[in-house]
Amino acid sequence: MGLDIRLEDKEGKTLEEAPDLENVLSRVLPSWDDASFHLLRYIDPWGDTMFNHLQMDELVEELRRIREKTANEVERTFISKVGTMALRCKDGEHLYLKFLGD
Repeated sequence: MGLDIRLEDKEGKTLEEAPDLENVLSRVLPSWDDASFHLLRYIDPWGDTMFNHLQMDELVEELRRIREKTANEVERTFISKVGTMALRCKDGEHLYLKFLGD
């Protein structure tokens, strides 16, 4: 199973969820040593990674860059969904975008 992406509030309540059932992120995320990606390269596929609203502008931009290079519509749709969740995180108070690994 792939990552589970969740938009959560400060109490940890899930407001929106996007399970990566097709393992899209495992195919498209940058390598940890790709310094051109300041945030996405740190997503841990086996652990949990959390971002806050202050990081969303950069995260959205990095998702856009990845989406432009995707191979198919399934990948583009999933990355767009995560991007929409990131924009919601940016505009909300005390919201967090979490990437939960296996």
